[in-house]
Amino acid sequence: MASNDGESTSLWTNSSISVLDAVMKAGHDVHVTCTRHVKGGYEDVAIKGQLLKVSGCDIVLGVEEVRAQPGKDTGRNRVCGVSFILDRPTEEGGVERIGYHGRGVLQDEFGTGESGLHTVSIHMSTQMATRKLRKDDRLTWDAQWTKLFCLCLVDEHPVHTEDIHRIVSTQYHKEIPIILRDISAGGASVTIDRLLDHADLSSNDLRLFFLVPADIHCDKPYALLGKKVGTLRGAQPEESILRLRFLSEIDWEKSGHALVWTDIKRTGSVRMRSLVERLMLESAPYVETETETETTETGPPPEDQPKQG
Repeated sequence: MASNDGESTSLWTNSSISVLDAVMKAGHDVHVTCTRHVKGGYEDVAIKGQLLKVSGCDIVLGVEEVRAQPGKDTGRNRVCGVSFILDRPTEEGGVERIGYHGRGVLQDEFGTGESGLHTVSIHMSTQMATRKLRKDDRLTWDAQWTKLFCLCLVDEHPVHTEDIHRIVSTQYHKEIPIILRDISAGGASVTIDRLLDHADLSSNDLRLFFLVPADIHCDKPYALLGKKVGTLRGAQPEESILRLRFLSEIDWEKSGHALVWTDIKRTGSVRMRSLVERLMLESAPYVETETETETTETGPPPEDQPKQG
């Protein structure tokens, strides 16, 4: 996830305020991976939601989104992975972003809370693994996350929505294999067959980066403009890796028929940062890591709970 070594932390801070309470107060998203018992069998899912209630190590999550994770195989014993991001002050007076990953046991699934949202009740372990996050962590991209992706040269900023559709459609039908390797809020790298598209590798012109993730709810695609910042040799003789820096992004809230572009050279893409953080949390191997949960005085750890289903 990040380059920093992980460490273990208690859910209780020095000020005796639960980390979970802090997450609820800040309104940060919480991500859960688990196995649901459905008619005819089981279903591995990723859940995103907000904390509605925290009582010690027991939490109630208001579910905002549920998506299937085929092949994740989180297990059928109601043990789940729970993760979130929280800012904490440093000794130097600054702020650092910390990713928390831990285990829990599903208590009640998808009841109805006072807010009207479907809810999940989870008993958390008191120990969680943590990682310090860089400002813009780079996520290794998994092909299963892609519904549609293209990268193509453009002469200038597309002006209208139909310009985007035309450019993407033209590039898509060229059938030139371009594979997204990794991504961050500030840029990305792709693998290109240099024998098929040498001109695309050598050009320093603007490039339209267009991404529609698979199985992830987003109202609009990720459409950004960037420029090449370098190339590297790929794993195969015919492959080259192109590194891209994002310069601007479509502001869909302000755009209508005419597109409005926002300069993101210094800040990076807020939307892309959110997507990267979410996928990092969902893909972290916290469920399988034995050292992340320890026995505490609050009761047996999740793996010792009675298995159900």
